[in-house]
Amino acid sequence: MREVDMLRFPTLFCWGLYCFIAIAAIYTTGIFVNLQINPQDYAHWNAGAMFPKGTLTYTAVETWSTVTSNDATLLSFDKINTSSLYFNYFQILAVLFLAFISVRELLNIIRSVGQIDTFHKRNILSFQKISKYLFVIFILSGFTFISAPEASLRSYSLQLTPLMLSLAALLLAEIFKRGNELLEENQLTI
Repeated sequence: MREVDMLRFPTLFCWGLYCFIAIAAIYTTGIFVNLQINPQDYAHWNAGAMFPKGTLTYTAVETWSTVTSNDATLLSFDKINTSSLYFNYFQILAVLFLAFISVRELLNIIRSVGQIDTFHKRNILSFQKISKYLFVIFILSGFTFISAPEASLRSYSLQLTPLMLSLAALLLAEIFKRGNELLEENQLTI
């Protein structure tokens, strides 16, 4: 029973991530809908500053183009073109959805470990799925496209955190695959 109790914290952490992702999706959708109705409410929000670069980020390409000076209000939320607004909204939702299903797969792995079914093929497949989802998050989270009548910002950054997590999940899938092979060999010798 002690081993199962050790899995309580990771399980609660996954449920906390579920809640955080759901709240983030609802909050993002609320802002998106309100921005369609009352864009002037977001005149003080600078879209260029809304995409912070993390510590494990390398900006490969960043292109600014402006008609006038490089003023902070050129890319305020109320001035963003509709296509740019939709692109960023769906990009955020896609990243949140992929994070949600990655956490779901992780929770499935934690449950199977709790049931002492650790090195089974479904865990290998779950780690491979997590790796794929995180790689897509790596690609999606690097794009920045903001367009307004007086300015535009296009950049691609390498967000290394999702890439490293994707590689770690792939490594864990390989470790679990070796464990599964040893388990099957062990069962054949008995």
